[in-house]
Amino acid sequence: MAERARILYLTSVGHPRVRLQARYLATMLELDYALLDFGKIVITQDLLSCLIRNLPRIILALLRVMIPPIPLRMFIYNVLAASSIIEKYGRKRYDVIFAQWLYPAGFVGLLLSKVIGARVVSEIGGYDIQIVTNTSYGISHLRHIISKYVLRKSDKVIAKYRIHAKIAAELAGVRYQHKILYLPPAIPDLTNLVDVSALPRQVWKRLGNTAETKVVLYSPSLKPIYGISEFLKAVPIVLSEVPDCLFVVAGNGELMDMATRFARGSGLTGRVIFTGRISHNSMISLYSKSTVVCDLCYAGQGTTTLEAFCLGKPVIGIASPKSLVNSKVNGFLVARGDFRRLADDLCMLLKDEKLRAVMSDNARQAFEKKFRIERRAQRLLEVFSCCKKHRM
Repeated sequence: MAERARILYLTSVGHPRVRLQARYLATMLELDYALLDFGKIVITQDLLSCLIRNLPRIILALLRVMIPPIPLRMFIYNVLAASSIIEKYGRKRYDVIFAQWLYPAGFVGLLLSKVIGARVVSEIGGYDIQIVTNTSYGISHLRHIISKYVLRKSDKVIAKYRIHAKIAAELAGVRYQHKILYLPPAIPDLTNLVDVSALPRQVWKRLGNTAETKVVLYSPSLKPIYGISEFLKAVPIVLSEVPDCLFVVAGNGELMDMATRFARGSGLTGRVIFTGRISHNSMISLYSKSTVVCDLCYAGQGTTTLEAFCLGKPVIGIASPKSLVNSKVNGFLVARGDFRRLADDLCMLLKDEKLRAVMSDNARQAFEKKFRIERRAQRLLEVFSCCKKHRM
């Protein structure tokens, strides 16, 4: 029996999708999960002591990877992050370091690889390669110096979206295109995790066990890159045609105060419920109770759409080069800012039971055919096996 590959699963963000994928891969591989919470790195005496203890290995790794010129602060934070990872995992044997996000995980993974002699497979997360503005969708900002570097130095790079693969190829250059693999995102089947008792209390009080009220769910965040404004502006239009409808806004963010003020000022109190940040189990239960799900990220659809599809819910998203929704098949795509089109599509789905049933079935079929974790995991195993054969 062949020895199972040893993988260090190094991630910059402890997202539920990332954790679930790690948990699934751990059933087939020898896997250690390491969360590098870059946003919470605080320069303490312990961290500085860790850096000093590992300085010789870090200097040697830096010399081996030939790091390009990057802003000093960015360099310091990455080296500090690397010191803690090298201290904890630098004496273990791994065949592959699987880095989620090109930085800081990919950069730190490259440094660690020079210490332990492992291959590096980096996965593009989104913010590490895409910038979304009113006029463009692509790459900019100094941080892409590191992204470009990691793309070139990694043994393989996985892109979950074709647009990311295209941007990565342009950024890395023609010589490195062979390293970039397109592999759609995926999640485990969540249907067996549905537990209505996990619903947020304010939603449970309104719905209970009834299935009569139609529910429109907004998720996952109230940040400027999400269309919470479009969603709230569409609510009164929808209610004028579908009065038996409840709108649930899940998640938190800097636009929460603006959103709650708008809802109160528009007389939507009681028709729009703001749950704040909730657990993943609560989100799964919300999907199960929803009629339609809105994944209104300007960058394109992500985990919210995958989870909605898994539970057979049609999705309305923002039209973007990064798309998971097949418009008019398993949901709709609307232009950024077009709240009237959003309202029209919501009304169509809420009022037409036959259309909703067809789109719900199509959503579940899309999950089965494209986004099941089993398909993705098998392809990842092939990539890891190939890298293991060519271990440094």
